[in-house]
Amino acid sequence: MKRWDSESENFNAQQGNAYWNQVRELAEKGTVDDILAFVEKNPESKYELYWAALKKAENSGEFEKARKIALEFPDSEQRDGMIAEIDLAEKRVLSNPDNPDSVQRVLNTFRSDQERIQFLVNTAVRMAPSDRKAALQILNQARPLVDSSRGKTQLEGQVALALLYCSLKSNHGFEIVESLIPRLNQL
Repeated sequence: MKRWDSESENFNAQQGNAYWNQVRELAEKGTVDDILAFVEKNPESKYELYWAALKKAENSGEFEKARKIALEFPDSEQRDGMIAEIDLAEKRVLSNPDNPDSVQRVLNTFRSDQERIQFLVNTAVRMAPSDRKAALQILNQARPLVDSSRGKTQLEGQVALALLYCSLKSNHGFEIVESLIPRLNQL
């Protein structure tokens, strides 16, 4: 009986690995529609498969299809997060880091400072390899937003800014870290 039980476990583990390998290959090489068709055949993995389909659509610039997938997602809390992520990805695509006016236009479409901070930090990261000066300007624009925020958002923003400033060889990173030391000591 023990031998049969261990053989059964090995068989189930092999089947599970084969299944997840199939899911991974489908996410990498399949289309969004292929992934969604797989969801219908494998509802027990719907959460992972919906995410894979959504990311596939988002990465290929099919934002409306990604929104449709998100709206069909069974969990309402995660659904809201998915839609916010899609909106941010679409705005990133619409902004051209080389054109400050397009960055400002997109920045004005965000509803919260947290979204603005995230967008500015991501834009600075995209700009940094090709245009250090412009990336620093974007970080300088994000800094007052971070400083005026509160709690976790402020702390995360300050750490992100400090890291980015340091990666761009700016002393502002050290200034931010130095101002954080008393707060970090309390934590």
